[in-house]
Amino acid sequence: MVKKLLALLFVLGFTSTLFAQSTPAASPAPAPVKKKKMAGGDESGIKKAFNGVTTAWNAGNADGVASFFTSDATLINPMGQQGQGHDGVLQVITGDLTGPLKGTQQTFGDFSFTFVMPNLALVDATATLTGMTAPDGTAAPP
Repeated sequence: MVKKLLALLFVLGFTSTLFAQSTPAASPAPAPVKKKKMAGGDESGIKKAFNGVTTAWNAGNADGVASFFTSDATLINPMGQQGQGHDGVLQVITGDLTGPLKGTQQTFGDFSFTFVMPNLALVDATATLTGMTAPDGTAAPP
């Protein structure tokens, strides 16, 4: 029985040595990844741009409103009309300000900002449009 026990210990010792040689050494755990915190952007500058849109809209100035859109912008108005690029955006806004939204007043509030990059922000805001009339000629709610 002692011989069997010694033989078993020898086999276990020999095989564990073989496995230890064939198994690659465990690599150290990777360093924890540090999340980059995006630099905050210019919230007041963004609000200033929205105020510029408001001022131009309230004056009925389509060129002024369109000047806040980039050359590759796309605008879809509440009636589903779409304008692409500066000229397309200007065309939609001109149609709005000389047509069904003529004389309306617009404001923005309840801003929420997510800065994706220092120069790119996702902005969620509430736009309120007043002074509209319903198809029957009565005042529409804001």
